[in-house]
Order: sequence, then structure tokens, then C-alpha cells
Amino acid sequence: MDSREHMDSEWVKAGINVEDGDLLRFLDSGKDEVNKEGKNQLVFMVGIVRDGEVIKQKKFQVNITNNKAISALYGYETKDWEGKEMKVVIVKRQNPKGELVDGVALVPPGAPVGKKQ
Repeated sequence: MDSREHMDSEWVKAGINVEDGDLLRFLDSGKDEVNKEGKNQLVFMVGIVRDGEVIKQKKFQVNITNNKAISALYGYETKDWEGKEMKVVIVKRQNPKGELVDGVALVPPGAPVGKKQ
């Protein structure tokens, strides 16, 4: 049994429900949600794509870095992102507590994926 199944979430989680090279397909045009800290965040429903098939649907919060990467490819209008895909690269990021954790960086779908950073 894969123990990651017990760590799964409604959210995209690096190394738990997405891996290097997976594709995320935007299934909607996103919506503003208020997070635990009371700040607005842009949240999408995405499909995790492996071998051309959506294997799971999850929520995905788009941070500034990923917003820039997606917008460079598909423009700033989020309705134009529906049905589009980006490739997942797992990277180390600092969380609000200052800890280094696995995070999701998005790159164009045709980009090569290297080893974890």
C-alpha cells in the first residue's frame, strides 16, 4: 500500500498527489477564495494528467511565480486558461514557518523536467 494515499488532500500537493512531469489541466477559470489568513487567493480546479488521462481533480492555488509562468504562455485572462495544461516540477520552497518543503512550480508542457532541486 502506498502511504501517500493517506496524506492526500483536496488540494494539489507536491510529492503526494503530483510528481515531476505530471501535467495540470485547468478545468475552470478560477475563483477568488479567502484563505486561513484572511487574504484573497486565486484557486482553480485542475485535473492531474498522466499518460493523457485526468487521474484526479484537485484545487490549486496559483502563486505569483506560477501566475507569471501561466500568463506568459496563455495570457492574463484566466478564462483563456480553461483546458490548457502546464507541467509540474517539484521544487523546494520556504513555507510561512520558514521550513523548506516540496512545492509545485509550473513550466510549459513541452519543457524538460530534471531532478528535484
